[in-house]
Amino acid sequence: MARNAISMAPLAAAQAHLAGEGYWQIAWRRLRKHHLAMGGLLLIFLLILTAIFAPWVAPYKFEEIDLMNRFARPFQGGHLLGTDDLGHDVFTRLEFEFFHTVRDRKRLRRFLKYRLPMPVLRYRSRLKASSSERDAS
Repeated sequence: MARNAISMAPLAAAQAHLAGEGYWQIAWRRLRKHHLAMGGLLLIFLLILTAIFAPWVAPYKFEEIDLMNRFARPFQGGHLLGTDDLGHDVFTRLEFEFFHTVRDRKRLRRFLKYRLPMPVLRYRSRLKASSSERDAS
């Protein structure tokens, strides 16, 4: 009996501490504990930052062609991700595509629409329907 009372005390204290936390606070706390998830979040953040500043960060111009290094492999000839069959730098092309995707809201919305799982889309459509019903009344 004493054993159960001792083991239950820390559990009750932990629940009392977490009782005031909201859903997002709990999710953020759990995310911070998971090191791989934090690394992925950092990578996504860096990609978005690179996308926003692509015209200033890109090592080459978008139209620039390097005919001497066609089909270059990654890290060869000064090209981070290599080059394609025409000699365009692949990293620069990706940066500018991210830049235009982030800048163009319609394209970003379309990109997210086809990559979100179906239950999320169904929930979003229900939210739209309920908000339009409220607006009508």
